[in-house]
Amino acid sequence: MPTPPADPPSWVAEPRMSEMETMFWRGETDPRIRVTVLAVEVLDRAPDWERLVRRHELTSRLVPRLRQRVVEPPLRLGRPWWRDDPLFDLAHHLRRVRLPAPGATRQLLDLAGTAASAPFDRTRPLWEAILVEGLDGDRAAYVLKLHHSLCDGIGAAQLAAVLHEAATPDHPVGPIRHPEPPAADGAVSERARAAKLLSAVLGAPRSAHAVLKATVLPAAAPSPLLSGRSRTRSLSTMTLPTADLRAVGRAVGGSMNDAYLALLLGAFGRYHEHFGVRRAELPVLMPISTRTARSALGGNQFASHRLAGPMCGAGFAERVRLVRAAVAAVRGGTALGALGVLARCATPLPAPVIAAAEKMLFRGNDLIASNFPGTPERVRLAGALVEAVYPFAPVVLGAANAVLVSYAANCHIGVNLDPAAIREPLLLMEFLHREWEEARERFGRAGSSRGAGPQG
Repeated sequence: MPTPPADPPSWVAEPRMSEMETMFWRGETDPRIRVTVLAVEVLDRAPDWERLVRRHELTSRLVPRLRQRVVEPPLRLGRPWWRDDPLFDLAHHLRRVRLPAPGATRQLLDLAGTAASAPFDRTRPLWEAILVEGLDGDRAAYVLKLHHSLCDGIGAAQLAAVLHEAATPDHPVGPIRHPEPPAADGAVSERARAAKLLSAVLGAPRSAHAVLKATVLPAAAPSPLLSGRSRTRSLSTMTLPTADLRAVGRAVGGSMNDAYLALLLGAFGRYHEHFGVRRAELPVLMPISTRTARSALGGNQFASHRLAGPMCGAGFAERVRLVRAAVAAVRGGTALGALGVLARCATPLPAPVIAAAEKMLFRGNDLIASNFPGTPERVRLAGALVEAVYPFAPVVLGAANAVLVSYAANCHIGVNLDPAAIREPLLLMEFLHREWEEARERFGRAGSSRGAGPQG
């Protein structure tokens, strides 16, 4: 990991939406492509309400986006602007509810899913937060809902670092840092610039195909078993020890991310075989962060690529190897910026056309899978200890979206799925748990933990 810059990055202050954020914002003419980012935190107890309100008041001043609304330019010519909301009212964005007895995890996830499905008031800042009291064991929960045009998953984690306090004074919460991606071209000679331009012209058809392959063209045929679609969503969770997941990946020549994706694909493979369907590959969309140590905090800074994920017929170690090779090819390829190209082309177009472009981006993907780092130390929210953090991202037109975030010593997985596509959500999560158990027993460290099984 690179040395952090001497001057730490500030929150993104660009007064206009980026092309990608514009696509997310204007593409919501169809409710099926609503893009909401959600985090569900489990707390050891209910925090003091007044202290929680003060913490949000402070955070909304440290992160100006939380007090800004979207303003469209005349005739929608150009990208929208972020403008301070003169009528900002924290009470509209932060509220509290109580779960009815018995306060089970399933009730919490259903509440969070309902909140995620509700559209934002597009005349106000694009976030909401809910303190959920009455969780079993005298616990509570905190649900943070963000529009994707406000920030991506890593941006949400950076926001959380501001909102929360250190669990102990010796471990302050700091901004999330990330390894540098491959550096872009620096200053080049005029001859080099001319050569680069000529190469771009001659390679335009090939580049166009690379962009389409990364964003639009299916990497594998969608599964007929997962063909159902609806507007209903179901949330499930699972927790794995970070050290054990990393050790399992390394034992077969991969990374923690490779192992995570291989586990997901193995679970989907078992799910297919359970219903008598055997398919070698599953179409997967994989977001990839493009942030650097000097990137502004917040906002959206990622690329995406389509992959043919190995599913049935490959063991865990083989899936890790295939996933690692596929991801390496993406990171080293020329199409990593394909999503940005598509967004730039779509931004000047009318909203229905933008929605159509966004549908092309997500259509044909049965699984979206991503992961990002959270805070390495335990944190508190208005005095309450955060025990777990479960991230959820939009399914859009797919069957499921799985997100992994590391927090303290664990990796927490949030799975958002369409029950019309995956008719037995609990069965899929049970298969994911079995995949982990078998991989841990075969490739894990001696004495490694079983982790927490699926919930919901």
